Amino acid sequence: MTIKTLLANMLAILVAAVAAEAVVRVAVQPALDYTSSFSPGPYCLNAALGISFKCPDRAGVMHLVGTKLYLPYRTNEDGLRGPFRSSSHHDGNVGNIVALGGQSQAFGYGLRDEDTIGANIARSCGAAEVHVFSLPGVTDAQSWELYNLSAQAKSPPDQIVLLLQSRSKKDWRREMSAGSKLLDGSYAVLYGWFYEIPQWLEKVSDSFLVVRSVHSIREIGAYLGPVKKVPPEFGPDLYTADFVDAMFQEAQRLNAKFSVAFLPGARERGLYVDTGAIERALPDVRFIDVDAESAALHLYPEELLPDRHYNAPLAKFIGTEIARSICPANQDAPR
Repeated sequence: MTIKTLLANMLAILVAAVAAEAVVRVAVQPALDYTSSFSPGPYCLNAALGISFKCPDRAGVMHLVGTKLYLPYRTNEDGLRGPFRSSSHHDGNVGNIVALGGQSQAFGYGLRDEDTIGANIARSCGAAEVHVFSLPGVTDAQSWELYNLSAQAKSPPDQIVLLLQSRSKKDWRREMSAGSKLLDGSYAVLYGWFYEIPQWLEKVSDSFLVVRSVHSIREIGAYLGPVKKVPPEFGPDLYTADFVDAMFQEAQRLNAKFSVAFLPGARERGLYVDTGAIERALPDVRFIDVDAESAALHLYPEELLPDRHYNAPLAKFIGTEIARSICPANQDAPR
């Protein structure tokens, strides 16, 4: 092959790449929102958080994985679902409840607004307004940071409920610290999701096509094995009790009641939360063991969506059980 032919081939490849980039940016990208979990894509850049759900378009749909269903959802001015209000919230003396943690399960991925855990807590509490600071992929500690940056933090809540399904990370203190962001490093918001950008790619991070291609190659590499995988934590739960205690101290500082709800699946291998050790270490904290209750009634893992998120009946059970524990009017209600 001559140098002239080689240069011609390289030029053709470059032109094709530029053309493909133009197609992705101009024509294909809106349709490809549907390849992510949400449409329109929910993530946008935020100076304080790094990423946020607080985007201009606050209404969209979620793709129910494994089906052709797209369910509507709405977010408020903080980019979160809710607030959820009971039918009698106009009667005065309304309890202000803040729910934290639980990631996509507490967010209610795959569920309509009225079927989420937060909505069921409000519905079952009688007179309550429930604010849920939970987002897919956002840790429990980061969920607290979302609350601190919200308008709701200006008025201390009556109750704080920590929804716990997975163990805390080693660096949870950093995630709760002032100025921490939901993502460290460089990333691109692409097709309704965020993609981490390797340092060597930062100079071309504006290229949607390049970022997506590198991400796809990494996914293939992880599946085939050459890319090093981070092993899941199966050992002792070293940090969750400390995190729960820190949340308890924050609630006391705000003069708010504090509860911890172990969500269904909390004891699963890989997510494993040492519930017994946490309860023994923190005898002054109120724990709501929804995980054990749902397992005893064979609701988990039976009542799951195809992607293993809670379905509507299970979310209703969870919300009702939490309300039974934290709302005095509901503590004697029959199941």
